[in-house]
Amino acid sequence: MKKTLFVILSLLFVNVAFSQPSFRVGDVTYQKNSGNKEYVTVISCRGDVISVTIPETLIHNGVTYIVTAIGESAFSYCEQLKGVNLPNTITSIGGWAFFNCISLLSINLPNSLTYIGNSAFECCHSLTNISIPHKVTLIGDNAFKHCEAMTLLSYNAQDCEDFLSGNSHPFVYTPIEHIQIGDSVQRIPKNFAQNIKSLKTVNIAQGLTHIDDGAFALDDSLTTINLPNTITNLGNSIFNGCKSLTSIVIPNAIDSLGKDSFTLVSGVFEGCTSLTNVTLGKGLIYIAENTFKNCNALQTVTVLAPTPPELPFLNHNFPSPNNADLIVACGAVQEYASSPAWSHYFTNNISEIVYDVVVSSNDENKGVVTMQRDCSSATLTATANTCFQFHSWNDGNTENPRVIELDSDTNLVAIFGEIRNIIDTTINEGEVYTDYGFNESEEGTYYQYFTTDNGCDSVIVLNLSVNVSLNDVEECSLSLYPNPTSKELYFSDMIKECEVMDFTGKRVMKFYNTKSINIESLPAGFYYLKLIYKDKILIKKVIKQ
Repeated sequence: MKKTLFVILSLLFVNVAFSQPSFRVGDVTYQKNSGNKEYVTVISCRGDVISVTIPETLIHNGVTYIVTAIGESAFSYCEQLKGVNLPNTITSIGGWAFFNCISLLSINLPNSLTYIGNSAFECCHSLTNISIPHKVTLIGDNAFKHCEAMTLLSYNAQDCEDFLSGNSHPFVYTPIEHIQIGDSVQRIPKNFAQNIKSLKTVNIAQGLTHIDDGAFALDDSLTTINLPNTITNLGNSIFNGCKSLTSIVIPNAIDSLGKDSFTLVSGVFEGCTSLTNVTLGKGLIYIAENTFKNCNALQTVTVLAPTPPELPFLNHNFPSPNNADLIVACGAVQEYASSPAWSHYFTNNISEIVYDVVVSSNDENKGVVTMQRDCSSATLTATANTCFQFHSWNDGNTENPRVIELDSDTNLVAIFGEIRNIIDTTINEGEVYTDYGFNESEEGTYYQYFTTDNGCDSVIVLNLSVNVSLNDVEECSLSLYPNPTSKELYFSDMIKECEVMDFTGKRVMKFYNTKSINIESLPAGFYYLKLIYKDKILIKKVIKQ
């Protein structure tokens, strides 16, 4: 009703607008808007135009006008039109605006756009892709119907009206294969990509919280979709009849699959006949009836929730009987096995989840790693060989022994190296540090190499700071972020020189006159930065993830 009212009001507005004076500039005719004389709507274009750029503003008879809309049927049947450039003042594209523009190859939908009318781009047979801006709140019926070359949809609308299903769907008879959901989108509307038989992949950015009923139902070719961990709500019938979908991971924040059992609608994954692997998140407490009805190919169902989610009425929550393996949270085997509902569906095998933990040494000639574990945790011990020392794990952690909680597969490397003692100390300006053979008065990192009594090579690393006056400290204040980092590291001010050194003091990178550095190519671990900033030497520690 809300959508219908919007369309009716829009039509009334357009009819009133078309009674206003019009004028032509170049190939395009504009109509003055009745509500604001300084706004104009594009109402027509010369039929043989090939390319058109609509300006943000134009001057006619000494008056400056802002172009805010593309009117109904403004470019319809412009069969030679190939390219359209719209300004960032356009807020609406009326119904049938580009209907049957069969040669149209590209058009930019500006960020200012909020409304796309019925059949606005219907039968634009050459249009290969479209990007829906974030302010769009309504996409009309059949808006992109029969766009027979369109294979890519980029969707960024923050909160768009629900779509109609069936032959009125905005993308009916359009062979979309890939959909990209942008990070501005919080909600995918009802029937969003329903019955798009060619759809193969959907990539959803972090930030999405809701997917409404029937969003991807009957998409026969859909094989891949990611559900980001920001999702908290899934509607009914979302993947109903997705016959090519083989696996799905339900994020931890979702607490229910399907609505209450008295809602007579098909299940979230009903009819997903190729679905073999399902992972259900930690927060799940309820699975509605029919959720996995006719999912007869199931091989593995992994449930991370420590308490078995409720299965009402034993009516097609899962196929029954089935031969799928049930893998449950650590320590929860007995609880699932004693649950009448879960043991009713899964009679073949119930086991607890075991994550892969791979630990190794950076050099087995320098040290080895041992591990003791159960299904929930592991204790790692790094033991150095003679003349060597454990320095850290590859993620920067220095605990040894180290206890890790197992909630995912884990791969850790123990870093061993030469025997090393690190001294962090501070002297006052004008003093000289002379311990351990050093003779240093300036801030920096210094090294002394020696042989131990048992003949092992060793090094002392001196990180020397110098107390200066308050003004000097303020002048030398410099921050870096993010830390830890996996790629880029930024400085709050321009630095003259930056040396990146590993834990042995070996220089591995050097940069000049920059406000950022890229250490993506370095192995994970911790590093020291020797910085020359405002004619002073600073030492900073950074962790590479």
